Amino acid sequence: MSSKFKLVLFWLGVIVSAFVIKTVVFRGGSYVGIPKAPALSGAISQSLASSGTKTIPRLNKDYLINSVKYFQPQSWAVASISLSKLPQNNAIVILHQVDGAYRIVLGPGTAFSTYDTYSLPVDVILYLKNSGVLIYQPTGGQ
Repeated sequence: MSSKFKLVLFWLGVIVSAFVIKTVVFRGGSYVGIPKAPALSGAISQSLASSGTKTIPRLNKDYLINSVKYFQPQSWAVASISLSKLPQNNAIVILHQVDGAYRIVLGPGTAFSTYDTYSLPVDVILYLKNSGVLIYQPTGGQ
């Protein structure tokens, strides 16, 4: 073997050894990770984005998910959200799981009329009513 080839093999061995030592001794070094987000956060972020913006709001930076109540067993969800800068001002979003992904069907809002909720399951409507966000609003000439 030529001395050039031996030199290349030597340095290759040094580099591989350095990576092995780093992995074994330092347990792999530093990792970059993305924190887990709730299943609802993507749908909620998209619903909060205005059509003219290039970025969507981010969970725990731009808004918070304060609570989530699931129904039937988890095909429907009612989430209470707030802006990070104004956590005392809550809004409600109603989500429905379709093909494994949650989609916003109503909201965000602070009050909904009975007319808005006709397509929702009865237990979701009762939850909204008991939470004080469902208001009666007669339609037409009633």
